[in-house]
Amino acid sequence: MTATLDWKPLAGGAHLICVDRDVIWWRLVGDVDYPDVTAMFQLSERCAQQYGYTLLLIDGRKGASLTARARRAVAERHRDLPERRNRTVVYGMSALSTGLIALTVRAITLFAKVPPMIKICATEQEALAVTAQERATAQPDYKAQG
Repeated sequence: MTATLDWKPLAGGAHLICVDRDVIWWRLVGDVDYPDVTAMFQLSERCAQQYGYTLLLIDGRKGASLTARARRAVAERHRDLPERRNRTVVYGMSALSTGLIALTVRAITLFAKVPPMIKICATEQEALAVTAQERATAQPDYKAQG
């Protein structure tokens, strides 16, 4: 599936993105830092304006970690959001990265107005199925094109 997508660098960095209608695919390459998450915030906001929600599908197979500054930015964004608009599905992460995501989500949940919705999957196929379910939950009237 991902081979047919048109991948472009995120904000000129190492990470790659592809926007496919209401899904933002994010292929991680190394550490995710503050400029990466702020660029993704801008992109997801444009998607949410168009569809009313954002489905973020993260390929973590080549990702490393989220820097402290990036984690803080993510936490602050969730603290300030009045409603949940992003649904994130992550796949291909190491066990250590999966554990760190779980800890970060728990920390954000303590003070966020709207807790983050992040689902972790083992494979791309599983992540695609979960993304389809999240689309149905995010906007029941959405009709897939083609």
